[in-house]
Amino acid sequence: MKTQMSSFDVAAILPELGTLIQGRIRKIFQLSRDEIMIRIHTQNKEKKEIFIKSGKWLCLRKGSFEPAVSSSFIMLLRKYLLNGIIKDIDQHDFDRIIEFSIYKGKDYRLIIELFREGNILLVENNEIVQPLKSRSWAGRELRAKKEYAFPPARCNPLTLDLKDFYTILTSSKKDLIRTLAMDVNLGGTYAEEVCQRASIDKRTMHSELAQKEMNAIFNIISKLIDQINTQRVPTIIFEKKKAVDVVPIELERYEGFEAKNFDTFNQAIDEYLSYIKVKVKRAIDRKCEKFERRIKKQRELIEAFEKNREEWKATADFIYSHYKECEEVLDMLHQLHETKSWQEISDDLENDMIKSLNPSRRQITLQLGEKKFVLDYEKSINENAQVYYEKTKKVKEKLDGAKTALDESLKKLKEAQKKAELEEEIKIKKPTKRFWFESYRWFISSDNTLVIAGKDVKTNDKIVKKHLKERDRYAHADIRGAPSVVIKHEREITERTLEEACIFSLTYSKAWNAKIGAGSAYWVLPEQVSKTPQPGEFLPRGAFVIRGKRNYLHRLNMRVAIGEIEHEGETKIMGGPVSAVQSHSKKYVIIEPGDVKKNEFANAIAKVFDTAQEEILRVMPPGDVRLVKAVGLTYSPP
Repeated sequence: MKTQMSSFDVAAILPELGTLIQGRIRKIFQLSRDEIMIRIHTQNKEKKEIFIKSGKWLCLRKGSFEPAVSSSFIMLLRKYLLNGIIKDIDQHDFDRIIEFSIYKGKDYRLIIELFREGNILLVENNEIVQPLKSRSWAGRELRAKKEYAFPPARCNPLTLDLKDFYTILTSSKKDLIRTLAMDVNLGGTYAEEVCQRASIDKRTMHSELAQKEMNAIFNIISKLIDQINTQRVPTIIFEKKKAVDVVPIELERYEGFEAKNFDTFNQAIDEYLSYIKVKVKRAIDRKCEKFERRIKKQRELIEAFEKNREEWKATADFIYSHYKECEEVLDMLHQLHETKSWQEISDDLENDMIKSLNPSRRQITLQLGEKKFVLDYEKSINENAQVYYEKTKKVKEKLDGAKTALDESLKKLKEAQKKAELEEEIKIKKPTKRFWFESYRWFISSDNTLVIAGKDVKTNDKIVKKHLKERDRYAHADIRGAPSVVIKHEREITERTLEEACIFSLTYSKAWNAKIGAGSAYWVLPEQVSKTPQPGEFLPRGAFVIRGKRNYLHRLNMRVAIGEIEHEGETKIMGGPVSAVQSHSKKYVIIEPGDVKKNEFANAIAKVFDTAQEEILRVMPPGDVRLVKAVGLTYSPP
C-alpha cells in the first residue's frame, strides 16, 4: 500500500495548488506531532485547507479539523505567517520538496520535505528560523539559525536529454528497474510502468539493451511526463477491495484493477487518506543506540578475528609447504652467526628472499612469491609453524567468545527495541462534515429533536442569547456549574425529549464528580429566561434568572451513553442520555460516575470506535467513570 507521495505526485499536484497563489493565510493548527493544517482565503473568497503530513503527504482536504496539539513550532508559524500572502508555490528540482514563498512584511519560505522522515521548515534569507524536527547529517544540518541546504541534487527526468539518459544507463551497474527508479529518479511505480510499456524484462542489465530499446525507454518516459502535464486521470487503485495506490494518470500496470476516478488529484489523495493505514514508530531511545554502537564494534572485532585466523592458518600451511626453502634460510643465518653478530648479519644482509632481520625480536621477514611472513630464527621450522597454529587456535577461542557476546547484545537490543518502539496502526480518518451545533455539547433526542448545551461560561451565555428562540425550551439542573440546555423546536417537543434534556444538564454538571446516584433538573419556556437581575443583584457571565414556574423532574438517573450515530449521512460520536443514544446507535457504552480515569477510558473507547481520543473526550461527562454496559462492541476495560 502506498504510504507517501512520489516526485511525480508532487509534480502532478502542484498546478492544482495554483488557486492558492495570492491567497492569505488565516489559520494554522496542528493535528498531530507531524501533521499540520493551513487555512487559506483565496482571491476568489474561497476557504482552502492544506493538509501536510511531514515526510508523507500534502494536499487540499475538505472537512472540519480540530487541533490536537499546540506546539512551539505552530505558535512560531502563526507569529511569522498568519495574514501572510502566498506569492508562489514550487517543486524543487523534481524532488519531494515543496516551497511556499510567503510575504508578510518580509519574504519567507515554508519548505515541506516529503522524503524519509520528512520535515517542515520556516526559512528567512536562506536561514532556518525553525524546523519541525532538528536533524543533522554529514553534509546537511536542519537546525534553527543554520543555513538551509537542499539535499544533494538528483536526476530530473523533466529536463533529461537523450545523451544524459544514455550516460546513466551505460554507467549503471544495477538492473533496469533499479536504474530507472533510483538513477533516473522515477521511483518504483513509474519505473515498473516504463518497463511494462516497453515490454522489457525489468531485471535486464544495460549491456543487454539494444540502442533501439534505450530509445524506446526514453520516449516512454517523455510520454509519461506529458501525460502528467496534459492527460491527467486522478485515480485510486483497489486490490481485493483495499486501496493500494493513488496516481495522477492511467497506468498500464493497473489494467484490470478496480479503480475510482476523480476530477482532481487533490480529491483523489483526500479520499485515499481515508483508507490508508500507516505505521508510526516511537524513536529508539538512548539504550537502544548504546546497544547498536556496541554491536557495530563487536561485528568489526569478529571480522578482524576471522581475518587473522585465516591469515595465520594460511601462513602455517605455507611454511610447511615451503619447508625446505625456509630451513635453508635459517641454516644459512646460523652459519653466518658463528662468525658475526646478529646485528652485523642484519647490516650486511643481501638476499632476495630475506626482506629484513630484527635482532631485538629475533625475527626475520621472508618473502616467497607474493607471500610475506615472519619467522623466529632461534626456532625450528616446525616450532615456527606451530606458533602460527597456536595463534589460530587462540583467536578462534576469542572469535567464539565475541560471537557469543554479539548474540547477547542482539538479544538485548531486541528487548530494548520492544520496550522503546511502539508500532500501531493509525487510520487517517477522512474529515467528516462539521455541523454548527458541534461547537457546543449536543445530542439528538429519542424523538429526533436537537438539544444543545454550553461547554463553559462563554458558550452557556451564547446558546441562550443566540439560539434560544420563541418555541424552544430551556433546561437546567439546580447545581452550580450545570450547563444551560436549549431544546430546539424543529418538531413538536415531547415529554420524553424534555426529560432527556434535564438528564443532559444534570449529568454534564458537577453532580457527576460528586458521584450521586440521582438528581433533579427542570425545564421552562424561553420567556422565563432573563439576563436582567433583581435590583441590587449581580449576575455573572453565563448565569440567567428564571422567573415563574419551573417544571421539575426528580430522581433522574446519573447515567450517560456514548455511541456512534449517523446524522445527515455523516458518522458522529454522540454522548447523552441513555435512551437517546439507544434510539440512534447499535454500538454504544453506558457509563456512570466511577473510579476509572476519564482519559484512560476515552483512550480505550477510541480504539473500539476507531476514532481519536479527543472525539470521545469531547462527549464525555466531566469526571471519572465506571462502565455499566457495552452494546454491539467488544470492550476491554483500561
